[in-house]
Parts: sequence; C-alpha cells; structure tokens
Amino acid sequence: MRLMLLNCQAARRRLQERVSALEDNLNYKKTLLEKHQIEARTFDDGLKKCIEDRAAVAAKCAKLENEMIKLTMPHDWSAKGLDS
Repeated sequence: MRLMLLNCQAARRRLQERVSALEDNLNYKKTLLEKHQIEARTFDDGLKKCIEDRAAVAAKCAKLENEMIKLTMPHDWSAKGLDS
C-alpha cells in the first residue's frame, strides 16, 4: 500500500511539473502574441499614413498636370479680340 502511495505522489509531482511548464509556455506565448499585436498595429498605422500620403501626392500631381496643360496650351489671341 505504501508503494502505491509513493507512486501516486511521484505521478502527481510529475503532473504538477508538467502543468507548471505548460503554464510558463502559455505565459510566454501570451507575451509574444501581445508583442506581435503591438507591432502589427504600428505597421498598420504606418501603412495607413503611407496610403494617405500617396493619395495626397497623387492629388497634387494631378493638380500640377492640369496647371501645366493650361500653361502650355496655345492661346488663340484673335478669338479673344486681343490681336493688335
């Protein structure tokens, strides 16, 4: 009977050690997950800013192209009554 008790106690210690190791591993994974989530939010914010900047640059580019077209268009002075 005493041998069974010793075997049960040893098995219980092994199980407790295993549970403790699994809890440590879980806590490590939780910390790692939180770190990756923070990094993902940072990358997401950076990507959103980049997309916004790209849209702003595209709008400015279109505006400048329109101004260039207006400036390089030949003027029909006679149609406006400006010929001398």
